[in-house]
Amino acid sequence: MATSSPTQQATKKVLILAYYWPPSGGSGVQRWLKFVKYLRVYGWEPVVITPKHGTAPYYDDTLLRDVPEGVKVYKTDTFEPFELYNRLQGKKKDAPIPVGTVGIKDPKTIFQKVANYIRANLFIPDARRGWRKYAVEAAKQAIAENPEICVMATTGPPHSVHLAGLDIKKMSGLPWVADLRDPWTNIFYNKELPRTESTKRRDKALEDSVLKAADVVTVTSWGTGQEFENRAREIQVIFNGFDEDDIYTGALAPADYFRLAHVGNFFPFYDSPGLWQAIAELTRENADFARYFRLSFTGVTDAVILQKLYDAGLREWVENNAPVPHHEATRKMFEAAMLLFVIPNDGSKGVIAGKTFEYLASGTSILTVGDPQANVSQILTEQKRLAVIDYNDTLALKAALLQTFEAWLSGGRITRKFPDSVTGSPYSRKALTGRLAAIFDRIKK
Repeated sequence: MATSSPTQQATKKVLILAYYWPPSGGSGVQRWLKFVKYLRVYGWEPVVITPKHGTAPYYDDTLLRDVPEGVKVYKTDTFEPFELYNRLQGKKKDAPIPVGTVGIKDPKTIFQKVANYIRANLFIPDARRGWRKYAVEAAKQAIAENPEICVMATTGPPHSVHLAGLDIKKMSGLPWVADLRDPWTNIFYNKELPRTESTKRRDKALEDSVLKAADVVTVTSWGTGQEFENRAREIQVIFNGFDEDDIYTGALAPADYFRLAHVGNFFPFYDSPGLWQAIAELTRENADFARYFRLSFTGVTDAVILQKLYDAGLREWVENNAPVPHHEATRKMFEAAMLLFVIPNDGSKGVIAGKTFEYLASGTSILTVGDPQANVSQILTEQKRLAVIDYNDTLALKAALLQTFEAWLSGGRITRKFPDSVTGSPYSRKALTGRLAAIFDRIKK
């Protein structure tokens, strides 16, 4: 349920440029949707600019419930290269776009190779740059109609949104918070694109121009902040967090299966060969484990990962579920016997995935696979969850799985919960919005 009544009149307004907005689904929507939900609590009225028909990985109409009543949302036209891409492939122009490296890594056709080259070298920094001029025109209108606007915020990816912010900054002089939810030039999929050296230099120049002009740059992890240090005026880390309203708290009944669940998209750089081997060995060695175990994915799971699991002989234990509305995703986190969290093995150990805090708030045990030195490892360790285990440490992974499985089986097949304190947590969306509002208060015009 959306919070804060429109009768709470805020005298301060913040102009927010967000490409992803409900009914767009996926992790890119959550952060600023939740900020907008709670900003009125801290005396700020949000004014949002977003495209009418932006492309997204999938859609979730239920997220519209979190938009507070009366919030002004300016919806603009946009130019979308992905519409042409879809038409050339015989799809509807508004078909969901590929997620992550889908269609980028190992392109199968000449068309895909050409499309990847164009995407990599013509659309800099990204294929959403066609929204820039429309966002700027809408901002002019919004500023004229809302003289109380005294701060601006932009959020990316897509990082081309920040270029619109740069234009608006030059035009209006508004104090500007540029929120970089992920790295820019070093974002994971750029490593898979056939970018020329000239393209890399141009993109770096755009990144530098935004970092230099923004009054404050906000990021979601310490690692991302370190990537931008010495290039930005000021950097503040504001984690993604969880919304107490989203945390499912129903009664738990005995489950039919012990589900090790991953909720969210699962990319090739999450590959965990040691874990797949550990599961395969346990299904051979332990009859109860073979009977009750399921590896459950909910979201977009890359075909490369599924094939590796099938090659490991795990086909009958794999559940591959399509993306679900956000409230259903958090329920799956709560009901799972154990949650799977994989730290990317692509070198981006400074990124903290958005689902980290929802995993923690669910109270469910977490099996974390990856680099113990990654940023997220510190947070998970602080919360007294299982130790972070290396991708290839099959023995340790088997032990962690078996320990939790035996506790589940002996406990009547009911998930054991950690006694986490959700209320008052510094990782709640409401508390984190307070930190953002304090930045607005400090820099407002």
